[in-house]
Amino acid sequence: MTEPNSRPDELSTPGAASAPADDESIDLAQLLGLLLGGKWIIAACAVLALALGGWIAFTATPIYKGDILLQVERQGSAIPGLTDILGTEQLATSAEVELLRSRLVVGTVVDQLDLAVSARPLPADFLDQFNIGRPPATIEIGRLEVAPDLVGQGFVLEALGGGRYELRAGEGGEVLGRGTVDALFESGVGAEGRPRLALFVNTLVAEPGTLFRVAREHRLNVIRRVRSRLAITERGGRNTSSGILEVTYEHPDRGYIRRVLNMLGNSYVRQNVERRSAEAARSLEFLDEQLPQLRAQLEQAERAYNDFRREFQAVDLDAETRAVLERLVQVESELSRLRLEEGSMRLQYGPDHPQMRALQTRQLALEANRAQLEAEAQGLPARQQDLLRLRREVEVNTELYTALLNSAQELRVAQAGTVGNVRIIDDAAVGPAPVRPQKGRILAISLVLGLAAGVVLVLLREALRTGISDPDALEEALGLPVYAVVPHSKIHLAAEKQAKRKASVVPLLARDEPTDGAVESLRSLRTSLNFALMEEERNIVVITSPGPASGKTFISANLAWVMSQNDQKVLLIDGDLRRGHLNAYLEGRRRSPGLSEVLSGQSWLEEAVVSLVPDQLDVLPSGAFPPNPSELLMRPDFGSLLEKLRGRYDVVLIDTAPVLAATDAAVVAKHAGTVLMAVRAGQTTERETRAAIRRLAQARIPTRGLMVNDLQEKAHGYGDYYNYYHYKYPQRKGQVQRRSKRPG
Repeated sequence: MTEPNSRPDELSTPGAASAPADDESIDLAQLLGLLLGGKWIIAACAVLALALGGWIAFTATPIYKGDILLQVERQGSAIPGLTDILGTEQLATSAEVELLRSRLVVGTVVDQLDLAVSARPLPADFLDQFNIGRPPATIEIGRLEVAPDLVGQGFVLEALGGGRYELRAGEGGEVLGRGTVDALFESGVGAEGRPRLALFVNTLVAEPGTLFRVAREHRLNVIRRVRSRLAITERGGRNTSSGILEVTYEHPDRGYIRRVLNMLGNSYVRQNVERRSAEAARSLEFLDEQLPQLRAQLEQAERAYNDFRREFQAVDLDAETRAVLERLVQVESELSRLRLEEGSMRLQYGPDHPQMRALQTRQLALEANRAQLEAEAQGLPARQQDLLRLRREVEVNTELYTALLNSAQELRVAQAGTVGNVRIIDDAAVGPAPVRPQKGRILAISLVLGLAAGVVLVLLREALRTGISDPDALEEALGLPVYAVVPHSKIHLAAEKQAKRKASVVPLLARDEPTDGAVESLRSLRTSLNFALMEEERNIVVITSPGPASGKTFISANLAWVMSQNDQKVLLIDGDLRRGHLNAYLEGRRRSPGLSEVLSGQSWLEEAVVSLVPDQLDVLPSGAFPPNPSELLMRPDFGSLLEKLRGRYDVVLIDTAPVLAATDAAVVAKHAGTVLMAVRAGQTTERETRAAIRRLAQARIPTRGLMVNDLQEKAHGYGDYYNYYHYKYPQRKGQVQRRSKRPG
């Protein structure tokens, strides 16, 4: 670090020292302090988000949810008795779910309930869309038929009172005519002499002037909208198929939900019954074609068997042949049934269906078994083999004919009273409370998002902040000591605002609030400055800044007061002849006569000096702003004046113009023994500070040290720098004595 007495050329290019390695780590305490410093921003974002969430929660249209419960039973073969043979009984729940969402079922609901017809009020203003300021309006359309080219086109219906209305072709369109409730309204002539528009209004309850949008929407669009609000789930475990389907639907109208769900369930059951009836009809038609053929085959087999027995005088089967016969009959019967089922299923599913493949696999197994039995029969006597063949044909045809005849009878009974494999377990029911908006959840999410947005905003503001925020980093970067870190003072800020509003005197913080943290930092500066002045011949201290609004006047005034309380005679000079406002601390805000009048010979020094504290603190205001401040300060009279004054006072403090704004600061600083530069945290940048130090160094004027002003304590971890000790001061009348708390 550069020593305070370094040469000017050494200070001309202050360099940055390497930061400690641990500075790169996250300082949780500093982060917490930063968030505490931006607590009002975070709170404002949270309140704003909460208000927005509340507005959404309490003004959004409530959405209700209803449900209906369906059961899909296991479905077997269309031909009774063959399910046990095939073993293909299944529960195709996924297919039923898609069927429920199909246009076949949902389109029936749309057509039956005429959901393509829509009628809704048009808000007249912003408040009207929330039904604020007027009673709710209702309309019920019994019929709306339009020409194909008018589908999707909206019409405007205006209530006229007394059940009368006027219909227009869109907003601002031509008037199509007037009608009344419970009467058919027709307009235009279309194809085949039919009206282009036919409207029947069942109910119209609205104040005169209320507008409604009436339209017949495209059927496909309505089907898509209904399907988007449907949710179909299967109850039961993840790996089990219960066949219980829960269908839910959401809509603002509870009655609308019940109508849609009930119609959906009835349409689904009806199409299932119709499908089952059609399957039974197809199977019955197939059996009616096969039965005459089987009967003829049976009769032919019986004649051949009887002829053989008569020819060989009633030869009967022995025990071994009868055993082979029973097994062959069983296999042949199963094969015959499978061939019949294959013919029926081929018409229904096609040759590549999984059930067809399963049936063919079963056939191959039975044919292999039959081949094995026939091989056993080859070992029988020739006459027994012939008798076995004839008897087998009779029994196989008899059993198959009887089974199919029974199946045909069962199918006729089933067709007469067909019952599908789906049924409604629970009718549609709608909950009494809306499922959306969930006000509590919306408010909670809004609060969380608001807090998160506030935190992000605070962190973003800190990331985009170009001003000085860390005195230690500034000290390392510029190689100059930071003599004082003056924290932000809410008391002074409030007092200054009140003084500007009332055009009154700005109170001295060091005098009125001696325990304030900012005053305590100036006491520390006073101690450091006293040691620095011991090494200097000249007791003149210049306080300047890189740019305006850095708080150098506040520091100068309060530092002068603090130094005067230490048995020192102090003179405070307002050396800013361009925009100096040190007079704001003087009675009557007196500016003239001042320094400019003394230098121009218009006033005596004794007339210009104001005694703020007798024999302790005097003030020399700037005087009237001259047209040539730099030339006035460069006169030899200014140097002579300072020589005279430094002999009369222990310390002479000069508040000068900013370095980068004018050359006045360099002119005044040539006569000083110590130059201090005030920078404002969060506003003055390191680049500006470096440029100001360089400009003074070019004039061979060293900067002794820095003062960081208006640092937000909690935001940067400097919160308790000046509250370690407890100080007592004389308590004025009406003033509450302040006590500082020890940390921890």
